[in-house]
Amino acid sequence: MVQKLPAGHFSVLSKNPTILLLFLVLALIEFAALLVLFLAPSELFSSLFAPVIRRFWGEQFLHYPENFVLLPKLFTHAHFVIVTFIGVVVSALVIKKVEGDVCGSESISILAAAGFVLRKYFKLFIIWIAMYAVSRYAVTLVLLQETASIGYRFGMIYGVGILLHSFFAFLFPSVVLSEGKFLKSVWEGLFLSIKNFFCVLLVLAVPVAVLIGFSFIKSMTRFYIELFSPESVLYVLMVGIIVSVMVDMFITTATTILFLQVRKQS
Repeated sequence: MVQKLPAGHFSVLSKNPTILLLFLVLALIEFAALLVLFLAPSELFSSLFAPVIRRFWGEQFLHYPENFVLLPKLFTHAHFVIVTFIGVVVSALVIKKVEGDVCGSESISILAAAGFVLRKYFKLFIIWIAMYAVSRYAVTLVLLQETASIGYRFGMIYGVGILLHSFFAFLFPSVVLSEGKFLKSVWEGLFLSIKNFFCVLLVLAVPVAVLIGFSFIKSMTRFYIELFSPESVLYVLMVGIIVSVMVDMFITTATTILFLQVRKQS
């Protein structure tokens, strides 16, 4: 089952290029946000961003090269907002499109899927915020160990990350695709995730490692500013957007395919 999921992922994309288009739109929105934040100290956007940066981080972060030190942090906040209000909807749309392809039913249009998903947005919003809060709390506990080596912290964060991703893997597919009440669909998602925990863990092991690896790279801003140049921060963040969107696309399609398979067997 697990070994067939990568092939299933590419099969779904080939049958339904709309999925690729949805994630491409998400990537373009993130690139636009990054561009605006990069230009935050410029005359074009300084009236909007300068007071906020000056208030929370200090005057020095409005000037070169310190503006590049702050850029990853600003983009992290922007990324959270984009994922919360757009990424959640994109993931739900993809889940609904994958269902049609995997189950062999008539393909649902984007407009019809959007209407279906928007009616469930508040439920998905609650789940996303809960997942984010739990993940942030767990990662914060690991990062409090300041004396630990980078390798140890990476290993700990990866361990926590893969466990949480595996535990939450079927929540979105269950809420989007189940017709029952909210709590019942949440329970179904958690139950199936736990029941198929090691199978899900194998599917997510490499994608989660890539995501966490890039998170560590983005956190080492000072290091590659000194090693290369301040502008290298921008290039790392741009590559990070591409990697993040590609990994999220795989995780969304693969976990949805797996969810549909295990639900059918239960």
